[in-house]
Amino acid sequence: AGQNLRLILGNESVRFYVSPYVRSRETFEMIVKGGNWEEGSYTVREEPRLREQDWGNYQRIESLERVQKERRSFGSFYYRMSDGESGADVWDRVTSVWDSMYREFDDKTSQNYVLITHGITIRLFLMRYFQWSVAHFNDLWNPENCQFAVMELQPNGKYRLWDDSDLPSTTQQRKNN
Repeated sequence: AGQNLRLILGNESVRFYVSPYVRSRETFEMIVKGGNWEEGSYTVREEPRLREQDWGNYQRIESLERVQKERRSFGSFYYRMSDGESGADVWDRVTSVWDSMYREFDDKTSQNYVLITHGITIRLFLMRYFQWSVAHFNDLWNPENCQFAVMELQPNGKYRLWDDSDLPSTTQQRKNN
């Protein structure tokens, strides 16, 4: 992921927003290492609002399968786990993060912004920006681990979501060298 991100960004400045959860922090460290970013060539902000959806403090393994089945049937946007959050709650957090980021865009502190977060949070971030419907959101699946969702600023000031054909592949690059 680090090598592919470096291919996309080149030597442009980058600000990372990282969920405080261990998996995200470890992913960030591996991206920096894999992309050969040196200390001082990027900025990083741990952002608690980018954490994974809260499923409640105490999850019973025996009820987890039932909860997941109910959630798929009901729709992951509105379904709230007992003592946890619904997708709508996470959407509210994502909206708050987007508002903060948007203010930073005006300051032009970085050329690129990279979020290292969790599947449903990524989907909700995209839903928020692209104004996808709840039905469309519920039809989507979470991205794979380390899968990119790249939003590229267009001349009209709007962002375009890259599809897989837009993404560079270090594997493909190695084959061509």
